[in-house]
Amino acid sequence: MSINDFFMFVVIVLVSLGGCADCTKYRGYVARNCTSDTLLIEVTMSDTLDDWMYWGVHPGDTVVLGYPYDTIEVNIRGEKTAFTTYYRVSPDSVMSDGLYPFNKDSCYIYAIKWQDATRYTREEIHAKKLYERRVVRKRDFDEDWVYDFIPMQ
Repeated sequence: MSINDFFMFVVIVLVSLGGCADCTKYRGYVARNCTSDTLLIEVTMSDTLDDWMYWGVHPGDTVVLGYPYDTIEVNIRGEKTAFTTYYRVSPDSVMSDGLYPFNKDSCYIYAIKWQDATRYTREEIHAKKLYERRVVRKRDFDEDWVYDFIPMQ
């Protein structure tokens, strides 16, 4: 093996190992769905349920999507509604994107059952409180910034 081949081998190995220097960390503070339902989960600093989970009636008109799989479109009472896939979390899965930075000691986690999100309008979900709200402290997250969202008893 020549010195150039050896050097190239070392560079490839170092790049391969360094490419995932922090593979255990998620992109921000996230929640793991430990329920048997698919949920829309949001980790936020807001003390009220906002509408970030919804991209609106016609998301392509107001939002430039990075990829076609960024949203899931459903029809709720004749109205096209799109949800961002970041918040849709299957059972025993972790959100794909989270809250970062987390400057305060506590945050809020909101969860809506996917079944309710696709059956009721946003206004009905707010009015009927068809969501669960939790106040969560930093210490409630594990070392990988994951909070286990376990069903309430």
